Amino acid sequence: FGVNFMCGVSFYWSDKAPFSNRLSLSLLATKHRGPDASGIYEYVHDDSTYIGLGHNRLSILEVSELGNQPMHKDDNLSIIFNGEIYNHKFLRNYLIELGYLFVGNSDTEVVLALYAELGINAFSMLKGMFVIVILDKKSRTLNVVRDVIGIKPVYITKNKYGIFGCSEIKGLKLLSDTEFDIDADSVY
Repeated sequence: FGVNFMCGVSFYWSDKAPFSNRLSLSLLATKHRGPDASGIYEYVHDDSTYIGLGHNRLSILEVSELGNQPMHKDDNLSIIFNGEIYNHKFLRNYLIELGYLFVGNSDTEVVLALYAELGINAFSMLKGMFVIVILDKKSRTLNVVRDVIGIKPVYITKNKYGIFGCSEIKGLKLLSDTEFDIDADSVY
């Protein structure tokens, strides 16, 4: 028997409306994934694009509030993260040499700083098991990245209201208000 350490992510991108209540319901349904803290961040771009990030946290590396998510950098980047970056200490030292200052000890903060420095090229430097969602307001992108093997789960669906994602299907159904079947061809 092993212990499955985990957090939980929920997110949406919609051109129709905000999904604040549904995001809260999704986090409530997946609370067991991260009982230590929960957080929500919602952003509206040009009154027409609604983005929401939600996170349930299980504190591991940084047990203080400094590790709470969504985590932000420079009023441009926001991240939610589930997993573990095995080489985060090496990457932290690399970033410190470039002049970055860190306030906590979380690997989440390292990933966010690495993305600020390298953009999407940062993801190729990560060794670990993870699901990372980064909102980049400047480039108007929501980057959803999973480790190569896919150890950490993320389920994504698209409907007429937008794109929705969650660590668990039950949270995804609540968030997107969609009944759906799994596409066997996509799984394959």
